[in-house]
Amino acid sequence: MRSDLTQVFELLREGWLTAQIAARFPLAEVAEAMERAESSGRTAVGKIIRVP
Repeated sequence: MRSDLTQVFELLREGWLTAQIAARFPLAEVAEAMERAESSGRTAVGKIIRVP
């Protein structure tokens, strides 16, 4: 697994892969972020990100 993750991070660094982000929420809005993540199920394209 470590080898796989190393390869994935290398591809991200080189720009071959990009992470899709559905929404960004500040840490102060963590409840809303969790609500959005749970309500979207598998319909949201990308990840719900909490940022400082």
